[in-house]
Amino acid sequence: MCGIAGISGWKKGPEELERSLLAMQKALGHRGPDDRGILLDPKARWGLVHTRLSILDLSPCGRQPMTSADGKWHLVFNGEIYNYRAFLPGLEKAGHRFRSRSDTEVLLETLVREGMQALPKFRGMFAFALLEAESGQVWLGRDTLGVKPLYSAIGPDGELLFASEMRALLASGRVAREISAEGLDGYLRSGSLPRPLTLVRGVFQQRSGCWSHYGTGASVPGSCLEANFFRKLGFESHEVGGSGRQPVEETRRALEDSLEAHFVSDVPVGLFLSGGIDSTALAALAHATGRRGLQSYSLGFREGNHDESALTRRVARRFGMDHHLLRVGPENGRELFEGYLEALDQPTLDGFNTYCVSKLAADKGSKVVLSGLGGDELFGGYRSFYSIPQMRQWGAQNRLPRPITELLAAFPSSRFRRLAEILSERPSFEQAFLGFRGNFAGLESAAVAQKITGRHGKWDIQADLYRQNGEIDRVRFPTDTDVVGYLELSRYMRHQLLKDSDVFSMNHGLELRVPFVDMGLFDAIHGFPSSIRCQPGKKLLIAAVPEIPDYVHQHPKRGFTLPLEKWVYGPWKDMFADTKRNFPGSVLHPWSRLWSLKVLTYWLEKHGFPSKG
Repeated sequence: MCGIAGISGWKKGPEELERSLLAMQKALGHRGPDDRGILLDPKARWGLVHTRLSILDLSPCGRQPMTSADGKWHLVFNGEIYNYRAFLPGLEKAGHRFRSRSDTEVLLETLVREGMQALPKFRGMFAFALLEAESGQVWLGRDTLGVKPLYSAIGPDGELLFASEMRALLASGRVAREISAEGLDGYLRSGSLPRPLTLVRGVFQQRSGCWSHYGTGASVPGSCLEANFFRKLGFESHEVGGSGRQPVEETRRALEDSLEAHFVSDVPVGLFLSGGIDSTALAALAHATGRRGLQSYSLGFREGNHDESALTRRVARRFGMDHHLLRVGPENGRELFEGYLEALDQPTLDGFNTYCVSKLAADKGSKVVLSGLGGDELFGGYRSFYSIPQMRQWGAQNRLPRPITELLAAFPSSRFRRLAEILSERPSFEQAFLGFRGNFAGLESAAVAQKITGRHGKWDIQADLYRQNGEIDRVRFPTDTDVVGYLELSRYMRHQLLKDSDVFSMNHGLELRVPFVDMGLFDAIHGFPSSIRCQPGKKLLIAAVPEIPDYVHQHPKRGFTLPLEKWVYGPWKDMFADTKRNFPGSVLHPWSRLWSLKVLTYWLEKHGFPSKG
């Protein structure tokens, strides 16, 4: 796990190039506290930097940027290729003599030999830049499920800049501090930055499951590099009866296989334990495969309706783990919240829990942890799986006249305002999803955006914000449940949960791995009918992992919930006072809106963006 950054197509002097690259590298220092590397073109046309968190091949042989055996190619890579050992025999047979035991060398030499068509073969989480030394051409790639982040921009002289985090691009001095209207609207309406948007005009997220090419002599699109997909997500429904397929047994095998892959490491692997079904399933599977004494980490709270520390301790004892608990209250929570704000790479509505538990794990000396993130998306654990189809059906049957929707929109409740938007027309799945997961309604977003920027005009970004160039229309879904599953995986999980998990774990020099977010597991079970795969209560997962104690799957679902509402309106209210003064009271309820605006205005001020809010 690392931080990567680079520039190609540079047209200024070598001193300026090195200065920009070193600034980008410094901004990524938290992602790789173990080592740093830099590689500069002798002709000052390009440069690559890397910060290293040593997980596989702890020796200097695994350093990056890494150069191919023929000396013509260079690679910077963030992530892990779990099946890298499977490539060793073929590469050795082709004549390659390995200089390291790292997955980086496997990725580099495979891409050199096979090109981007090799990407579907890799199992893991990855973001990389492959650079051809003589021409300065760059290929960027990102894993299918979007676990690892990658951002790019075209500089003022047409040069390509890329990095693992937004803060590195801003540190380069080559990105103007201008707010993206579309990105701001996306954040206000959804609580995160939907790909490929960012909050910065001209900076884009690399799309998941695709590669992009930058040629220094070629014309570059005005918005972002063209995406070439090597894998898209979709669900196929195959009949199970009479086919010989056994969903429970196949799910069990796939889960064990994913867990084994995610334990590939040259350092110990720990576990985030919430007391919910997903993280308990990982603990049970680790125990069943002979692992004892794993370090587990959890949060506890003084407020009884949020505290599950007794449950997590019980689970840890059941599966022989060495458990660690961070008890968070309003007093130490203030300091943690200040650290959370500093750790932000882009504004987000979520992630405070991940910041806190990651700090605990890092303070205890861990470098790699597993998380149960992704289990709800894969096995239908959210209310959205039945609420969104109901919302669409209700909207289709009860399309209301404009005066009534305007009346609903005037209510102080955010739910009424979003409902008014949905019921004004037959909602698409994307619109219903945004209504379910959303933060501000469309008109509210426009008003807040004008308040922040001081700019008036048309902020009418298209209502179906999540359409992603019609991608939803190109994937076939057998049922409404499959559509919701796709949206949860490709929108909420990719845009918010995975991004937050990466940023806040890496802020502490901690690699977070997600066995449920694995293409091997997805390929094994995505063809089961949704009536089996997404049975209420995640019955398929529970049946596949019967070691999960009854007291876990019968416990009310909460996950890592925090008493933030009580703190925001109580002992922390002074930290939110400026935000409450700067925005009209009608847009600050529920509390999550106040939180999201605090985060947004803090980030804009910290990074020197002009803001009126």
